[in-house]
Amino acid sequence: MHINKLKEKLDIKIQKIRRRIKFMPILSNFYGILIKMYFQQSEHNPPHIHAIYGEYTGAIKIENGELIEGDLPIRALKLVQEWLQLNKTEVLEVWNTQKFKIIHPLSFFFYG
Repeated sequence: MHINKLKEKLDIKIQKIRRRIKFMPILSNFYGILIKMYFQQSEHNPPHIHAIYGEYTGAIKIENGELIEGDLPIRALKLVQEWLQLNKTEVLEVWNTQKFKIIHPLSFFFYG
């Protein structure tokens, strides 16, 4: 019974995160992953982005790509971390200035 209560609390927390994420502007979109950032003075530290992949969500630290909240699958998280590594300066600029801008998506180029 104890595990069911913990699961229920986690489900409620994830639902709250999803409702909040719904109203965030999209910074980038790649491979079915939406990258969003919350633009309000009440946003809390550490600086982070929100990634949405289907029914999964995650809050990821800009500094090091660590998943700090959510249930993002590992493959999606690795793609977001790669995107963050390539765009860290721009993402931090958006966080610090709170000025929205679209950031280039992650893409792979194949040379043959």
